[in-house]
Amino acid sequence: MDISEFTAACAKRFCPECGMAIERNKRGRPRSFCSDRCRWAFDKRRKRQKMKEESRNENSRTEGAAGRRFETG
Repeated sequence: MDISEFTAACAKRFCPECGMAIERNKRGRPRSFCSDRCRWAFDKRRKRQKMKEESRNENSRTEGAAGRRFETG
């Protein structure tokens, strides 16, 4: 393997959803995902995680307030 093959292999981007190599565009902004399907799946998973974190934060706030109320009253 010569240096040009090595640099070409290192310069490839990979899809954050499935891990496949992403082909480079001839011009314009570089692609982030290999397909629309992976982009949609990634976005859907990210939204679900965000909703879970928000519900955890909300639950911890209400539990903390209830605990303080009982301690002081």
